[in-house]
Amino acid sequence: MKERFVLEERITDAWRIFDDLKVLRDNADNLSEDEFYNILNGLLDLGEIKMQMLWKSFEKCVQDKHL
Repeated sequence: MKERFVLEERITDAWRIFDDLKVLRDNADNLSEDEFYNILNGLLDLGEIKMQMLWKSFEKCVQDKHL
């Protein structure tokens, strides 16, 4: 059952990437183009990692029949 709560936490955490992207968008005028794209690329990489973690948790829940 613990894995189901981990899954729920990871779903919530994955959605937070959009908050981070909004912060970047709202502060784009204060950044150079290089800074902006470096941060954007980092957020994209972070989003990918979060989605991979989320998928692993989902697979574990399905495997253990927690869903």
